[in-house]
Amino acid sequence: PGMFIDTVARAEQLLQRLGSPPTLGLTLDIGHLECLGERPLEQTVRRVVDRIVNVHVDDMLCCRHEHLPLGSGEVAFGPVLYELARGGYAGGLHVELPRQSHRWLVTARQSLAFLHRELECL
Repeated sequence: PGMFIDTVARAEQLLQRLGSPPTLGLTLDIGHLECLGERPLEQTVRRVVDRIVNVHVDDMLCCRHEHLPLGSGEVAFGPVLYELARGGYAGGLHVELPRQSHRWLVTARQSLAFLHRELECL
């Protein structure tokens, strides 16, 4: 939110204006999709999955830019992860933690356990 390219639609417009160069990829921030209300998230991912080179995994509430531990927000991760897998995404999943530096280890463990459970369901 508040960035030069903050929506998938703007990313698509930029790609089109630049002639859709094959070397230009997208970083998908799952939480930001939720925060910006780009629902349903899985349809948004499906539109650009072939351009995604990096994925930030974070949980948020719709219309509120606050990073939450995975499983604490409104993101439906299962359908999004399914679309990434179905689309052939083979890059990294980078978990973003909330600003709770004093609890980083506990929060990281909980978030990774949540993500692992979501991936097991695919």
